[in-house]
Amino acid sequence: MPNLTEHPIQRHIIGLALSIIAIVAVLIVIHTTLREKSSQIELQLNNQIARQDIGVSIYQRLFAAKATIFKLSTLDNQLELDIVKRRFDANLHTIKNGLSVLQNGGVFKDAIATNIPGQDIMDLVATYKKPDSEGYILEVLELGPAIHNLEKQSQLLCQLIQLQISTPESLQSHVQSQIDNLMKTINAIQRRTQENAARILYDSQARISSLSTQLKQAEQLHDKFRLPVVILALSLAGYLLIITLTRVGRVIANRKQAEDQLQLLLDTTAEGIYGIDIHGNTTFVNPAASRMLGYRQDDKRVATS
Repeated sequence: MPNLTEHPIQRHIIGLALSIIAIVAVLIVIHTTLREKSSQIELQLNNQIARQDIGVSIYQRLFAAKATIFKLSTLDNQLELDIVKRRFDANLHTIKNGLSVLQNGGVFKDAIATNIPGQDIMDLVATYKKPDSEGYILEVLELGPAIHNLEKQSQLLCQLIQLQISTPESLQSHVQSQIDNLMKTINAIQRRTQENAARILYDSQARISSLSTQLKQAEQLHDKFRLPVVILALSLAGYLLIITLTRVGRVIANRKQAEDQLQLLLDTTAEGIYGIDIHGNTTFVNPAASRMLGYRQDDKRVATS
């Protein structure tokens, strides 16, 4: 194995190459670290936006359920009762799906009513992944039993309304009193569910605001350090290149000086000196050796041993 200490030029070039590689590696690490940080925050932000979309859907569905409950309490026709009851059940079904996704993660789908001209319905698809570090969410836990209770009370309300429809008008006052009392209970349940749904929205909005700020700061940090680091890296690489070229030039000059001194010594010595290669061909003859062998200094014949 060749000894690099005997080849200073090679040593300097290898050192330069290793230094540039180290600088490039540091640049890559810095860029990758900052980019990964931004990507992680962006994923968390998108996840919270999905959580907010689910919260909006639950909130709107609760309002729709409240309207259908009020509509139920005013009906006196079995056919209308069945139609409105199906609408109410559809709202509760969507709410339950939303709560399940918020608790376990998954894909949530809903058709959101809008005020956009020509587009009364907007299809919502939200993919939510529950963070590993996130524990149980109180609002979500409270909504589950509350929705179950609301469903149970609505079934009881439908039964009372059916009873009222089939009861003679003279006996309906007692049933209506039961309906009024039940509506108070249902209204209280709906008020609590709407408050919990609102807290989910507020919490999501607060997290989105915080993550948006963090993402902006991470991107600014990346942009802030990218140009100075690149300039510093190029400056260091240029400095190392100049130092290496200077050292290589010095080594070449020293070697040239040594070769000139050796040539002068060989040319002026009184002793005959000649060199041969591994094939026996003469590669060098100094003037003294040429005279001893009977050749002139400018003779171009090649002597063989």
